[in-house]
Amino acid sequence: MDTATEELTFRFEPSAYLQRLLGRELISTDALAIAELVKNSYDAGARTVEVEYVHAGVPTLIVRDDGSGMSEDEFERLWMVPGFSEKPQSKKASGRTLTGEKGIGRFAADKIAKRLTLVTKTVGDKIALRVEFDWDEFNDRSLRMRDVEIKGQRVADAALTEFRFGTRLELSALRSEWNGTSWNHLQRELQNLVTPYRDVRGFRIVVTSEKWGSGVLGSAFERYPGYQYEFDLKKDGRLSLTFARPRSVAEKIHKSSKLTRRRREFSPEFGPVKGKFFYLRATGPLRALGFDPGVRVYRDGFRVEPYGRPDDDWLDLKSWKASRHGHVPINPKLLFGFVDIRRHENSALRDVTNREGLIETGEFAAFRNFVREHSRAFAEFIGQDKSLLKEDDPAREAQKEAQAREVRKRQFSRIAGQLAHQLRQPLGVIGYESGNIVAHLKQQGKHDEYVSTCAALIASQIRSIDEQIGLMERRAAASKVPASDLDICAWLFEGKLPSYRKLGTGDGIHLSGHCEGEMTITFSPAVLGFVVDTLVNNAIQACNRRGDGEGAVHIRIEKSPSRLISVSVEDDGPGVPEEVVDRLFHEHVPSQSGGTGFGLVHSHELIQEFGGQLRYEKADNGNTRFVMEFREEDQHG
Repeated sequence: MDTATEELTFRFEPSAYLQRLLGRELISTDALAIAELVKNSYDAGARTVEVEYVHAGVPTLIVRDDGSGMSEDEFERLWMVPGFSEKPQSKKASGRTLTGEKGIGRFAADKIAKRLTLVTKTVGDKIALRVEFDWDEFNDRSLRMRDVEIKGQRVADAALTEFRFGTRLELSALRSEWNGTSWNHLQRELQNLVTPYRDVRGFRIVVTSEKWGSGVLGSAFERYPGYQYEFDLKKDGRLSLTFARPRSVAEKIHKSSKLTRRRREFSPEFGPVKGKFFYLRATGPLRALGFDPGVRVYRDGFRVEPYGRPDDDWLDLKSWKASRHGHVPINPKLLFGFVDIRRHENSALRDVTNREGLIETGEFAAFRNFVREHSRAFAEFIGQDKSLLKEDDPAREAQKEAQAREVRKRQFSRIAGQLAHQLRQPLGVIGYESGNIVAHLKQQGKHDEYVSTCAALIASQIRSIDEQIGLMERRAAASKVPASDLDICAWLFEGKLPSYRKLGTGDGIHLSGHCEGEMTITFSPAVLGFVVDTLVNNAIQACNRRGDGEGAVHIRIEKSPSRLISVSVEDDGPGVPEEVVDRLFHEHVPSQSGGTGFGLVHSHELIQEFGGQLRYEKADNGNTRFVMEFREEDQHG
């Protein structure tokens, strides 16, 4: 009897549903999905990649590049084989280290839209290859991936003529509803994708939307003054360090503005690495550009998520501060960092499958310890300067500011207590008599629409003033300001905007408003009313200073995907003088129209007490814009 064991052979047959797992469910956001497509364009040797939102007809997102394109053979051999990539062996993009290695970036398109039309052409082709995908056809788990037929054809394409080449991805039947907020979020994500302090040579990202904004993305990060620390660790262990302090600090402590050191360290198991830290006193302009504080990691010039996100403390900077009860030389909220690694030099640092992080290995732990060590070395450098600066130490300045605020609060409390008592009685009389006028006309069988409108406006203003009196009383008594659930869009545009329009119409000023969706917040109506009243009244006064009897004020409410709610007030008046910008929220800066500047200072303090921020910025069109913003989870009194 033959007892030999028969050898059996098996093969994987991937389900068609696998593509959904690799795309729609593996990639967490539309912005990250588009980032994957942009990196594919970079790997294809593109000099320019454009992301366009087409508003006309069926909403469509288009990602187009001027890269090498794909021949029919390359498309079938590379694009149509999931998980396969020639990138580690190929230098298709001359002189570039290629960013992809897993061969799944193509499925990012399924995250964004149900349908994809791919049009591609190489320099050697006379006409383009056009292929159409309906990703929902892959939802049937009983089908094998090879059972789903993808239709394509050779076509003449107006954009890819005989002497042009590249690839265009047309994404339609979008899975998410896009608006101005989501477009701004995408721009910030793409801007964050490329390391901001060192250009990726020969490559740029362009965004295009006729309604929501267009342009080339980029930022001049190093123009903002502050401390800088740069490290460069070579493969053989040679380490170069450069520490730079602001020139003004160097002059005060009589030290050089730049210090360079070189030494030999261990031969890094994780490979060579470069990095740069910035410690800045004024972070508002960078936040407006979409840069949050934190230390980010970039591979070959492109960001590796989630390092440096507000909720990712991968270097334990926040926990370090907490463990020392806040007594550390730096505030993590003012630290920005960028660490560069290279795929071919740091092969031990590999992406997890969903591209959101690096695999936790011994090499990664050593890499993290190295970066953490230098972030703390940077902090110690700054701490040494602080000890020398003494009176110019930021902590002392903060203490002085806190003392000044307490003095203002005591002065305010005395005044507020007196005003609250004295104002309520005459306000009650005004409200009562305005109601009597309407009632008197009604008794005579008359109805005057203008009188009724004015009476309603008076009643609305009295309620607003009464809220502010209540706010003054509570602050004078140092008691908690109550918060309540508030439909902020209805509250502002139905309750407040009509009265603002009445104030502006007589002076020829047009007021408009826009809200990005419905938003219910838990906040103090009195605080919100005081701040918005201050900003709108200031904007109307600024428009009056134009002197031509015209002007425009626009109020906008938005909520970002990260649950950051912003209320902005923009006007086209003559603007804020540059010499007072830095003092707007810290000193009473009189306005040219006779204002004391108290409203802005008080508004800034109120919003901060509720966990928010109030900032000034100059809009791209030159307009003046004040923005109040706060995170949804921080809205409590």
